[in-house]
Amino acid sequence: MKTKIILSFIIGFAGLCQSAWAAPQILNYSGKISVSGQPYTGQAYFKFALVNRAGTVSYWTNSGNFTLVQEPPAAVAVTLSDGVYSVALGNASLTNMQAIPGQIFQDHNDAHLRIWFAQSASGPFDLLTPDQAIGSVPYALNGNLAAGNSSSGNVSNSSGSQSTPSGPASVVSMAGGFVRLIANGPNNPSSTLVLLDGDTAEVVAYVGETTGLLEYSFGEHGFVLPNTFDSFRQTLIGPGSVRLTAPTGGKTFANLRVHRAGGRDNLNLAGGTPASQAPAIVSIPNQQTVVLGGKATLSVSASGENLTYQWKKNGQNIAGATSSALTFNEARLDDNGTYQVEITSGTGSVTTQNIDLLVNNDLCRVPGGSYPSVSGGGNVTLNEFMIDKYETRYSEWIRIMKWANDHNYSFDQPGSNSIYLNGTEGTDQHPVHSINWYDAMKWANARSEKEGLTPCYYTNANKQTVYRQSNINILTSYTDFAANG
Repeated sequence: MKTKIILSFIIGFAGLCQSAWAAPQILNYSGKISVSGQPYTGQAYFKFALVNRAGTVSYWTNSGNFTLVQEPPAAVAVTLSDGVYSVALGNASLTNMQAIPGQIFQDHNDAHLRIWFAQSASGPFDLLTPDQAIGSVPYALNGNLAAGNSSSGNVSNSSGSQSTPSGPASVVSMAGGFVRLIANGPNNPSSTLVLLDGDTAEVVAYVGETTGLLEYSFGEHGFVLPNTFDSFRQTLIGPGSVRLTAPTGGKTFANLRVHRAGGRDNLNLAGGTPASQAPAIVSIPNQQTVVLGGKATLSVSASGENLTYQWKKNGQNIAGATSSALTFNEARLDDNGTYQVEITSGTGSVTTQNIDLLVNNDLCRVPGGSYPSVSGGGNVTLNEFMIDKYETRYSEWIRIMKWANDHNYSFDQPGSNSIYLNGTEGTDQHPVHSINWYDAMKWANARSEKEGLTPCYYTNANKQTVYRQSNINILTSYTDFAANG
């Protein structure tokens, strides 16, 4: 069966949240299906999965949890009218629908929805492409996104207003609730658009010579904006903060259609909190880990007028720490601690929850430069890199391996710590041993992914598939030397 899929609009995609920052457990998803050029009416069958950005790992399916990406065995029956359908993903009261664990969105910021479609329960099922990005906070699903199988999927979409602003301002207000964020080169991001609870900001257009980056909640979540805007639509849901950056090049512009809850001014960047209310916290950073001597920044976003800030460490005020960001240029061991910031306006004050900063003393920085070759024959040139001060402890090996086994990794050998020193049995703090080279490479990739870094080692020179399984000789051409993992 040749199925022509047209996802020409999104009726709705929203999360029912436990709290302002909790991940959605039920996602109300809607779309439109055409078969052989005609809107489909009647009962159809869908299978759903949440997968990673690369489509290589499955976080959830409607039939249960699968680590390997595979078509779920059971389908969800859905009735379509004139091509339109709607289904509550994660609603366990539906037949063949499993709940979506909230932990998925807390642990992963690259969740994408994968869909299979058939006209009968016995199939065959067509895989609809591409997978559609969701996110780790309650976003709306990409609207006007091209979708379809390899036969003939297509879409029409609009690009929104793109008039040219004047002057150096980093924000331009436009009629009809539109706000334009303007970034001017790498060192001049746009001003911050603050979204309060119930607010939305739909990204409708982007203009730039190079790709830009839309940061949501101070870079916790970043959306790359392509030069051509044909395949990007994103609606951000408050609370949160939004700004545009230009990693390279000159001026870039992003147009957002803003809707404020409670009748507040759509064009008010600060969120338009009523003057009688105390400041409202919009976003704070998660726990951060920084290597000894590395740089870390804790930032907070809040709404309100004439705000002042006072950072605290372990409950005590930090002298001079009175801005919205607290920066550690070279983290020291005594920077370890629990931080808060008290935000005050003329109508009251509010204090953030605890923010933990952990300084990792197990890594040290090796500066780049020219070094004598141990084999003679001149010097070798090395880039700066980080290296563990000590051999990998067995406890650390097991900690990463447990995470890796749940994320599509496989290892040949479990490793061991059963050694004896002066008659004393080895402990979890002794170095791991009895592992092979392949497992060491996979373990390094797993550690990178777990810590939110980009892995270095891939299965071939195309560098598309992260090395997670089997025994593959990782050649120099398989390694991404620019990665931060």
